[in-house]
Amino acid sequence: MIGASRISQYVLYDYIDGRLPLPRRVWISILALFDDNLAGRLRTIRWQNRRLQNIGRSLMVEPLPARTRHLLNRAEARTGHSQTPGFSSQIQQVSLAAILIGVIGCIGLWAF
Repeated sequence: MIGASRISQYVLYDYIDGRLPLPRRVWISILALFDDNLAGRLRTIRWQNRRLQNIGRSLMVEPLPARTRHLLNRAEARTGHSQTPGFSSQIQQVSLAAILIGVIGCIGLWAF
């Protein structure tokens, strides 16, 4: 289909995340009905989103590894602060996980 292959990945990400204006979303939905390549690209992005959400969920429920807890305890002993003011332990764990995911993502982009 003319034009469907010219839609950038970023526009498709915005489409999947619901950030596009309604007329543009409708246009992409109609194109995807008739263009198998575009429909496949959308399926791939949805699959990636599900995978990342599952990874995030698993990181939120897993306890910190013993080595990481040890390093945090050493830092706590040096500074005398048990937590960053206003942040719970779970938020600190999620923040650490987000930083790790970001670093891994940057390494992956650099490798390409």
